[in-house]
Amino acid sequence: MRPVTINPHDAVASLRELERASHEADLVEIAQNFSADNPSFTRTYQINTTTPTAANLALVLATLISVMQKGGLSRTT
Repeated sequence: MRPVTINPHDAVASLRELERASHEADLVEIAQNFSADNPSFTRTYQINTTTPTAANLALVLATLISVMQKGGLSRTT
């Protein structure tokens, strides 16, 4: 996200500026800054909300990051 200047006297304008700046970000570029310590992890697309575990959440997060790095589910790079 690009740097933004926040006007403390106009919260609405500040939030709109933050929203505009966040839409300008490239998710693929942002995701490139993250990595998993085990690149051959089992891709997991479902969070177990009944009995969640840290391992399940970690796998879902790693899967999300890998998908973002590729630019979507159907892309390869």
